[in-house]
Amino acid sequence: MRKAENKIVSANGPLLKFKFDRGSSALPLEGVSGGGDSGGPAYIKANNTNYLLGISSRVEDGSIGKYGVTDVYSRVSLSKSWIENITNEDEGSQLALPKLNTLSTGLTEEILPEVCADIGLRPNAI
Repeated sequence: MRKAENKIVSANGPLLKFKFDRGSSALPLEGVSGGGDSGGPAYIKANNTNYLLGISSRVEDGSIGKYGVTDVYSRVSLSKSWIENITNEDEGSQLALPKLNTLSTGLTEEILPEVCADIGLRPNAI
């Protein structure tokens, strides 16, 4: 995992926000996401366990990676039940995907079951 620290400055609704501070306001390893980091984690470590708080989304009030920028994360706790439902092993937990009229280039009906197994989908769910 990357190694940067920050403190949450706002936790309103579905968003968590962090500000990239400098000097005496900064933590020892102060940092925020940079270009290409969208989808990366914001987590807290408690009792030797990492807990996912949010997923990197965008910046406000400045330029990526520059002091003073506000980093915005999507809050995971508000989607916890949906995530657990989608990721559990129950038959009814598959994502609702539209039926395909044609297969993507390179896919054939013969290899579809193997491709689906590789990415964790059941072929009849497509």
